[in-house]
Amino acid sequence: LERQLTLNPDDTHALQNLGAVELRLKDAKAALAALDRLVKLQPKNASGRINRAQAYLALDRQEEATRDLERARSLQPSNAQAPLFLAKLAIAQNDMPTAKENLRAYLQIAPPSAPEVKPAMAELERLSNLAD
Repeated sequence: LERQLTLNPDDTHALQNLGAVELRLKDAKAALAALDRLVKLQPKNASGRINRAQAYLALDRQEEATRDLERARSLQPSNAQAPLFLAKLAIAQNDMPTAKENLRAYLQIAPPSAPEVKPAMAELERLSNLAD
């Protein structure tokens, strides 16, 4: 990927892949660098924004992560990842109404076979029971 980016620094596919690889390797700063470049080149790339939000979260930059996730959700409402990450972020911030809202949104659009569906359902039930 780095060689490909040396030859073509504006290769958005390579930037997206490099950002994802760096996230898996737990190098959030390197991921953020690649994903910043990607989003600069493709501001409407929802998955790039979701990946960048993950890098922001790893760097404890929650406000920026929230902005990217909300923008990703507006760009691609059918992408279930944004509301799922927004729910997790809201739980971490102890904002249970927002967490429940985002979990419901996730469950409405996520494929039933997605591995996160059952845990999301359980979490929504847990949060709903807390309010009772």
